[in-house]
Amino acid sequence: MPRKMRSSFGCVQRIDKDVYRLRWWEDVAGEYKRRSRNFRGTRREAERALAEIRAGLDENRRHKLRHVPTVEEAFNKWWLPDADTKLEDGRLAKNTHKCRMSKWNKYVGPRWGQVKVNELDPLEIQDWLSGMTKKPAEDSLALLRQILDFCQIYDVVGENMARRPYVMPQNFKSRSDGAYTLDELDRIAQAAEGSPCEGAMLLSMFGSARTGESLGVKLEEISRAESHGVHMTVAEVNRQVHSDARISEEGALKNRQSVRALVIPEPWGDRLWEVAEKARADGEVWLCDTGDGKPLSQNAYRREWQRATAAAGVEDKQPRAARRSWETFMRWDMAVDRTKVEQMMGHALPGVTGAHYDKPTTQMFVEVVGEAFSRRPFKRK
Repeated sequence: MPRKMRSSFGCVQRIDKDVYRLRWWEDVAGEYKRRSRNFRGTRREAERALAEIRAGLDENRRHKLRHVPTVEEAFNKWWLPDADTKLEDGRLAKNTHKCRMSKWNKYVGPRWGQVKVNELDPLEIQDWLSGMTKKPAEDSLALLRQILDFCQIYDVVGENMARRPYVMPQNFKSRSDGAYTLDELDRIAQAAEGSPCEGAMLLSMFGSARTGESLGVKLEEISRAESHGVHMTVAEVNRQVHSDARISEEGALKNRQSVRALVIPEPWGDRLWEVAEKARADGEVWLCDTGDGKPLSQNAYRREWQRATAAAGVEDKQPRAARRSWETFMRWDMAVDRTKVEQMMGHALPGVTGAHYDKPTTQMFVEVVGEAFSRRPFKRK
């Protein structure tokens, strides 16, 4: 058997008299690939040839890294092209891309754009985060982390400083970012009766819909269901209405998992069905229709939301608080398993199972909601 002389870089293998095969690993465009070539001469000469190959690669690597990019250069060179590609092939939603660009322009770029990627200081990052409110801090750190991930992949930095366990601020921009109790949501629902956006509000408060998703539901996508003695209304989410009133393409939501069914239990599901039936009788297309075959806008939703919360006598919060409130009461009031709640919100479970295998059906969602509300029925005060 040919004898090999190994090192951490590579090895010299004798294959015949005065014939050796040199093997080594080489960084090619950010990926390590195995290389080899034959060498004729003595073993000592073969080992010297392998050492020269190593020295040359080390020099090339040092030359490439003489210019350490700034965060802005890394953003433009690696992060932005990757994000644009994901946007084009549907792996990244337009609104998500827009939000990340907003965080770059407002928070990440101004603070870190001109800093070398190997000169980021953890104490300075912590100070930066502490000067923001909770949501912008989380989103901005996530973007910085993604940028530095590319730097780590290409061996520009040894450690991604944005991946350290920083203390995130807990203060919100305003009281509008909290959550409502189930009783408060019910009061808002009653105050919203007759509102042109009533159906959308019911989908958000009692079905986990995002604002744009709640406005993008057509009447033909609403049906009835029953499980464990609980009557429910089911709405299929296939599209969304953007802030500028544009209607997205089918399936173009925040992520692929957002295409899902929303299950609204009684008594709010019964009211939702009444609203849908009336709209059908009026010849409308959308659950929240302008009257000319188009859905209402997010601006209209926000106006109606403010009126309903004021009439209900509850604290004024942004419409997104409805979805946050749904997650809270389903987990804590109704004691539904967290993983089920995540999937009903349109979130993917982590890992291979969440990405490829765990695909609950509409009927499974119906069973979960029916079981929960049969066990803990809501009693209107």
